[in-house]
Amino acid sequence: MILHVLKPDAEDYDKLTQICRKSKRHWGYPDYLIDLWKEELTITPRYIRKHNVLKIVNENHEILGFGSIDSVNGNGLYEIGHFWILPEFMGKNIGKILLDRLENRFGKKAIIQVVSDPNAMSFYEKFGYRKVGEVKSKPDGRKLPLLKKKL
Repeated sequence: MILHVLKPDAEDYDKLTQICRKSKRHWGYPDYLIDLWKEELTITPRYIRKHNVLKIVNENHEILGFGSIDSVNGNGLYEIGHFWILPEFMGKNIGKILLDRLENRFGKKAIIQVVSDPNAMSFYEKFGYRKVGEVKSKPDGRKLPLLKKKL
């Protein structure tokens, strides 16, 4: 499989939204939670234009996943805002390729953080991320792991 990592077009928003939701459903979350998280699982053309978003595509130009990373404070701290791989392509090195490209956008002295789904935590840990805290989520009482990695 030939892969390319590219900046998405604003017109890719619907496909990216579908990838978010399909990937989240892969973890077995019920529909009422997917509905609760609908806003967080929606990508808009404005989001694509405003953020550092990369998509990974195959030789047929099918989008297999995407991620975004942005500066948090202008002092070398960056946050992965979205990172989604279609379930049928998980475990095939596609996530590693995309994560490498996101991490390498800002230099070797960066610190990258991500608020991870609990089911994806082991993926990030495999690439050097460590849990440093938790962040409140929906529904009330739910917390997500906050992970960081120093490049």
